[in-house]
Amino acid sequence: MNGGMLDVDNPFRFGGHVTGEDFVDREREIAELVREARNGINVLLISHRRMGKSSLLAEVIRRHCNDFIFVYVDLYGVTNKTKMSELYLSALVNSAYGTLEKAAAGFKTLLMASRFRLTVNEKGEPGIEFSVGEPTTPEIQAILDLSEDVAKRHKKRVVVMFDEFQEVGLMDGTTLLKAMRARIQTHKHVSYVFAGSKKHLLLSIFEEREGAFYKSTRPMSLGPIPDEDMERFLTDRFSAKGGRLGLESAKAIMAAAGGNPFYIQQIAY
Repeated sequence: MNGGMLDVDNPFRFGGHVTGEDFVDREREIAELVREARNGINVLLISHRRMGKSSLLAEVIRRHCNDFIFVYVDLYGVTNKTKMSELYLSALVNSAYGTLEKAAAGFKTLLMASRFRLTVNEKGEPGIEFSVGEPTTPEIQAILDLSEDVAKRHKKRVVVMFDEFQEVGLMDGTTLLKAMRARIQTHKHVSYVFAGSKKHLLLSIFEEREGAFYKSTRPMSLGPIPDEDMERFLTDRFSAKGGRLGLESAKAIMAAAGGNPFYIQQIAY
């Protein structure tokens, strides 16, 4: 207790992925992403920073973790092919197998190669690292094909989510992108979400005729959450913790945040 008042949990969250009861609306977007994943349609998801793109992907994973094998790869700040490949492999082995023993058995052939080694992070989750050098283009293509192999082996569709995908184009020009496209377009049991926040870079990859992934995805934009949904969320969250927020106050918070979900939760916090 403090000053005679009870300490209560703050009803708002920001600074990381927001899911569950802290997640606001986006029901249409969730339904669309799931529908396209089931149908094998790859999606290009474009959003301004702090608009809730990563939280949307995290919420899709939370709700549908039993329906698909999700491989979420956050490429923000990744500048080389080695790190990208390690993140991809680690996400795949953790999602598909979950334990060190199962990962070792599932990726036995890959691990026989001297350039790969199985690792465990502080949470006990398995991952894979390169022990020497940078992966070659054929190795990266073989790594991408592992998702197709996992989908067939588990008899469950794999959904690969590349967050901040435009970073790939900055690593090796169009060479790496074209190599990835060549393999991805052969996958029949894997669906892809290419998400990012740098619109001009993404459009150069996916919408310009010279782009490596030209016309290979269904474009989808993420805009502000409708005012009425955000207002309801703000007032309901205050009420859930025994507080009260008037409609005018909710509108003032939204106006100050410019309709941005991240800043709305930050101000409300």
